[in-house]
Amino acid sequence: MPPSIYNPGMGGRKCHHCQQWIEEGEAHDCWTTTEAALTEDLSEDLRDAWERLREIAVAFGEQRIYASGTAIMFSRASCYFFVRPRRSFLQVCVFLGRAVRAPQVRRVERKSPAPGRGGAADHRLAAGSLRSP
Repeated sequence: MPPSIYNPGMGGRKCHHCQQWIEEGEAHDCWTTTEAALTEDLSEDLRDAWERLREIAVAFGEQRIYASGTAIMFSRASCYFFVRPRRSFLQVCVFLGRAVRAPQVRRVERKSPAPGRGGAADHRLAAGSLRSP
């Protein structure tokens, strides 16, 4: 890789994810992870909740389930929901074609162009977190 025209002689870069210094030509992939790595610190109750949630999602049919960064993604043609395992809760985000209002829903975010601009709006639903007692 040629030296930077802005920082000649620098010879490397700082990863914007993990802040680690990477020497020029050195392989670095801190973003890739696994389901096991993301769920290893869960309490027994949260691990049970995660396993039930995954089983339910698998029952929806053929899909791709993969870990990416800090989340476990569930995808058919595109990602339709993801789970971010935390030490004391599971954050579940679902992508829907419309807004949903319910006591279990913490937040609804509009995520795509407004209707009339080439397609229906998608909404991201941040469901209530599953917390460990």
